Amino acid sequence: MIFEPINEDKAKDQVKIDYQKIKKALESSYLPLFFTYVGPFPEYLNYLTEQLVPLLQNYKFNMLIRETEEKLSPLIREGLMKSEEINEWLERYRHSPFFYNFQTDLSKIFSVNLKLAFIFVALREALKGWAIAAKKLSAVNRSGQSSANSFQKVKDFIQEDTSLLAVSQNQISDADRKIDQSGKIEKDLLPRYIFLCHQEYNQLMKTERHLILRVGIEKLILSSLPLLPEKIVSPINVFYNLTIKYEEFPELLYLMYEHFPTYAVQKMMFSGFMKE
Repeated sequence: MIFEPINEDKAKDQVKIDYQKIKKALESSYLPLFFTYVGPFPEYLNYLTEQLVPLLQNYKFNMLIRETEEKLSPLIREGLMKSEEINEWLERYRHSPFFYNFQTDLSKIFSVNLKLAFIFVALREALKGWAIAAKKLSAVNRSGQSSANSFQKVKDFIQEDTSLLAVSQNQISDADRKIDQSGKIEKDLLPRYIFLCHQEYNQLMKTERHLILRVGIEKLILSSLPLLPEKIVSPINVFYNLTIKYEEFPELLYLMYEHFPTYAVQKMMFSGFMKE
């Protein structure tokens, strides 16, 4: 059975401090769901935080992210065509002030998600030696299988930030935005666009072209890892030493190696798909 993540509002002590450091380094208003699953292993979370924060704040890393964005945006736009219904919506409401603000926020989300994709693909590569420790981690196969069956659906990760963005948009007061009645109507239409994109992307994920694009993007990120100004290090012996005292450590290893890299890339692709 998969272990429970530690959400940001439940975090205490060093876990809370590390969560705040990661958010600040990502320049994000929320903590990506991935890290809440590392939270139950505070020593390993702190080990990663101490590496990730300097990397995320490194000018050369952010330059690499911007260059990669320029390569990926047209690939996603051309590889994952929007439906006629979405295009009709865009044609009707693309000049809405609220949609403009939403697209600005999406650009930021896309950048954050690309950083996450780099991080978790790099961690997968760093943990590749885990098979050598298979005898020590005899529970991995069994736990991994149960994790795959009981783990939250991939869409919970992929759609996390746009769902939060929709909530935050609707929580903005009329006084703060100084909008008129037409502005209220426009704001109410935004969740419709998000819903249409969720629905369309769920279908696209089942297609061969989505798989081909995802694998191609993973290869591009993988080939760019040597360009990281600061290497992400997480050898299996370090992972083992920092997590072994927790019963669920094989499940975390399975998530870090099997699920998180793929989820992070799909999450980035979805935010790219939503951009106009």
